[in-house]
Amino acid sequence: MAPIAESASPEQLWLDLGETSQSNKPNGGESLAAPLLTEAPFLTHQIEQGAAKRSPVLAQDTLKDELQGWRSLIQEQVERIHDLEQALDQSVSSVADLRLQLVNQQFLEAQLASTEEIANIQQQAITQLKQRLAQQQLALEAYENQTEGETQSFQDLLISLEDLAEGQQTNLKRLWLRIHSDRAETQAQQTYLDWLTELQAKPLDQQSLEVFSHSLDVDLADPTISPEQLQSTLLELGQHLTKRQAAIEQLEMELHRAHIALQEQQAMIDTLQQTHTTRHLASDSPLDKELFTAQCKVQELEIQLSKQTTTQAMLQHFCQELEQTRDRHQARIAELEHQTADMQEQILKQAQQASEYETAIQHWKDRYHNSHDYLNRLKELIEQVLPNSSAELSEILAIIQTATADATEIEGDRSNPGALKGSKMDIPDFLLRRHRYRVRS
Repeated sequence: MAPIAESASPEQLWLDLGETSQSNKPNGGESLAAPLLTEAPFLTHQIEQGAAKRSPVLAQDTLKDELQGWRSLIQEQVERIHDLEQALDQSVSSVADLRLQLVNQQFLEAQLASTEEIANIQQQAITQLKQRLAQQQLALEAYENQTEGETQSFQDLLISLEDLAEGQQTNLKRLWLRIHSDRAETQAQQTYLDWLTELQAKPLDQQSLEVFSHSLDVDLADPTISPEQLQSTLLELGQHLTKRQAAIEQLEMELHRAHIALQEQQAMIDTLQQTHTTRHLASDSPLDKELFTAQCKVQELEIQLSKQTTTQAMLQHFCQELEQTRDRHQARIAELEHQTADMQEQILKQAQQASEYETAIQHWKDRYHNSHDYLNRLKELIEQVLPNSSAELSEILAIIQTATADATEIEGDRSNPGALKGSKMDIPDFLLRRHRYRVRS
């Protein structure tokens, strides 16, 4: 600091100090760091000229008011920082709640995915059961068609066998009638043959010849009939009788074979009817039971599928609502993060501004302390130069004494800098880290 002239007037000194305080208000870091008395000879000259014209009381009051204003401003900035910190804590709590809701939504989405997977598995099972049911129905229809074809074939075969049996029965009846007639005829011819044999063995009388001629339709009165002709006629009758006997035996053999074939056909008909009935009963029992069981299972699975579909639709609706809520929360989170970043910037700016205010206050304290020292030296100089001063000079010395007391009070405040530096200590650590990171980047 440049030397101060000893002849400066106290009144001019206080006036210049007030003007200097008005012109050097904090507009930046460079203006706050300017020196107090760079032009000491000029100030000494102004003090000498205006000592009798102005009073230093006005500069002292202005300096006090300005100091009080800086204190109030710093207090407001500290309160503002505290409010911003509370808002930041609330934002952090809201972000934590939103993250918890996102976790719950992820759990619901996982549960919905598992439900959809179960529903898909059940749908595949139902599809497979329907396919099996369709295959079984096709197999049943094919079996029914085959059974109907076999039944129709059996019925046609039974009808043909019944017609054949009726025809054979008719033939048997006709053969029986023919056999009876042939037996009667054979019996009569056998009687004639026996009689002819007796006739050959003994001579015939007139009555026997009449009976013989009447039975053979031969007129014995006819002279053309000789005994030789009669003998040949008897031989022909014997041969005819033998043929008739052979035919009767053949017919009896055919009748016996017809009886055997009729019994075999009847046994075959009974066997076919029994086989058809057995197959029909065997086909109805297991297939109907299996088909009924499969239908019941399909209905049950369809009911479960309907329930699962309803549950899935509800979960999808709920998930859509959750997605909308998530989007709103994400937008809110982004907004809160932006607000948080803005608040962090504001807090950093407020902290920086508070630090600047503290630096400015410290600067003004230093200037005030220097001015106080200067006033003490000035007082000593005046007392040495003018031991017998006037009333006006005594009043100036009283004012200097009052300023000295105020300077003592300010010095006490200076000895307790924690009240002014508390705002800098209240800055959160994450803001300091963020500030250092921004400064490095």
